[in-house]
Amino acid sequence: MKPEKTRKTPLKEPIPVRLTNRRAQFRCPPEVQSRLKPLFAYDIPGARFSDAYRMGSWDGKANLMRAGGVSTGLYLEMRAELTAAGWKFDEEDIRRRPTRHRKVPDPNARPYQTKAVEAMVKASNTGGVVLVATGAGKTRLTGDLFRQLAGRSLFIVDELTLLEQARGELAAATGEEVGIVGRGEFRPKRITAATIQTLHRHRDDPAFVKWFREVDVIVIDELHLALAKRNLDVVKLAQPLASFGLTATIEWEKPHVRMPAAALCGPIIFRYQMATGVKEGYLSEGVALCVKFEDPLRGMAPGYSFRRGNEWVTVETGSPEADYRYRIALSGPRNEMIAHLARDRPKPDETMQLRCQRPRLDALIRATRVNVHRLGIAAHLLQREAAIRVDVQRRRCARLPARNELDRLILELQGAHRVSGRDADERPVAAQIDAV
Repeated sequence: MKPEKTRKTPLKEPIPVRLTNRRAQFRCPPEVQSRLKPLFAYDIPGARFSDAYRMGSWDGKANLMRAGGVSTGLYLEMRAELTAAGWKFDEEDIRRRPTRHRKVPDPNARPYQTKAVEAMVKASNTGGVVLVATGAGKTRLTGDLFRQLAGRSLFIVDELTLLEQARGELAAATGEEVGIVGRGEFRPKRITAATIQTLHRHRDDPAFVKWFREVDVIVIDELHLALAKRNLDVVKLAQPLASFGLTATIEWEKPHVRMPAAALCGPIIFRYQMATGVKEGYLSEGVALCVKFEDPLRGMAPGYSFRRGNEWVTVETGSPEADYRYRIALSGPRNEMIAHLARDRPKPDETMQLRCQRPRLDALIRATRVNVHRLGIAAHLLQREAAIRVDVQRRRCARLPARNELDRLILELQGAHRVSGRDADERPVAAQIDAV
């Protein structure tokens, strides 16, 4: 029998596993642990292009099993799959839940929000992923969870511009003052909102570490974006009783997404899909339209040269780069068509997103005839993405300074959109133009 096949062959005897809130420890000999380890590995996309992989010094995988154990969230996510494959486990479960001092749900919450909070309370001995559609009120249901639980709770956002919005919504839902760890401030309360960047910056501060390790429940907003950030590793310092992730779009079927997400938070514990929200009247139905555009450029796109550092780079005639530059980025008629859609569609009570590549940003801003005011980093910031928020009525926008790592941008015409039964602070995107 081949060694690889031997490692993946299930044992006949149950494997003892000790479950704490954050870790599942396999209490078995090292040779048994070595057979378990490949089960908690996944292929890293693009790894085959690395030198280490090509030279045979790396298998292109990331393994989440360390020192004979994995995170409890990952174990719970994988348990059914491993059991179906023939593996048996003898569990010693010593997990505990945070104290719940209020059992009365928010009377103003929507039914699905109440069910989501109930699922989170039930899973509060580890955590999990709450998958709800955009505009369904993720921050509000988090506030209801924090209101019902005793102890310290932390809400983590990925963007500075969302920090104050999150604090306001949490304060309204809980009736408490919400602390802040962000914007250069460190003023935690029983319930605190923080940016992941500030948490990472203070990771070596003894006062911060002491407070951070006393947090009982962590909720990570926009989990699908946070997973791509290296600074998210700071969350592992906290060791809370429960860690939850909120997301509207996560590619759970992909192992390189599913396994790290489960390792951080746990399995999916609640789902509320867009289609369900539309059917129940809480969300508005979207319509996708395709606009046909006749390219005025005939023949091959011309080549060009540009300076990169101390070197000149030449782009050949007819290359994909030349096509993108002249047929898309610098195409005046195409940009004017997109700008016309952007100018015509938004109303004071609507929100629109205009997605584009970095080289096209200035051209599209000029085409939309929006006055640009450089207001620093007071804008929507994502991993490899940035957003420019524009007040439709005042026609102002907050523009991000140039950053090499941000190659996709969103021009967002911001207003306040309402549909039946919505909260005023919930502002979904009424329309999106994908100009990439």
